[in-house]
Amino acid sequence: MNKSSLIVSVVIALLGIFVGLYFAKNANDELMAYRAEQQDVLLREQNEIGEKAELASVTVDTDSLDWLMTLTENTARAYRDYLEQHADGKHVNEAREILLTIASRMEQRAVVSEVSEEKDSVEHVEVSDTIQ
Repeated sequence: MNKSSLIVSVVIALLGIFVGLYFAKNANDELMAYRAEQQDVLLREQNEIGEKAELASVTVDTDSLDWLMTLTENTARAYRDYLEQHADGKHVNEAREILLTIASRMEQRAVVSEVSEEKDSVEHVEVSDTIQ
């Protein structure tokens, strides 16, 4: 083998090595870009899952909201409605106690009204008896 063919062979070999290195670097860059893209996708998916989990953990406590509305309205009808809508609610015992208190007060008022009416009729009878 002569010197010039040896040089040509070395140049071709070096050229092959450089071309191989160039393509290997490009392939590595593409692989790194693909990995970075996949990591971004994974992070986005994890964030979405986290956001969905947070949304799922936020539950509306309708029992407490309805109880506050019942207390605000503060009527026998409101307490009965609360008991109908939340038979196993947190405030069932309180609602029943308040309804019993309301019923007791209504009975007391009825008795007082009845006594008052009887008193008025007795006074009317006494006044009419003395007028004659």
